[in-house]
Amino acid sequence: MDQVHDPDDVIAEAFTQAGNRDPGRHRPWLFLVDGARHQLDLIEAGATRRDVTVRILIDFVHETRRRPDRRGTAP
Repeated sequence: MDQVHDPDDVIAEAFTQAGNRDPGRHRPWLFLVDGARHQLDLIEAGATRRDVTVRILIDFVHETRRRPDRRGTAP
């Protein structure tokens, strides 16, 4: 059975790992998400708290296949 993790914890851990891997903030920090508003809000809040610029890549193909009713007909 798949284990479900709280989005707040997952995103906080992503920021922790990014900080550990790039403590001097020399590289771009990128988040790949499916576009859920809650995810985007958590990432924005986390970036603001840490005073870091992040880039967000939304996986529209994943989103379209998962919710064809919101984005048109799934391929």
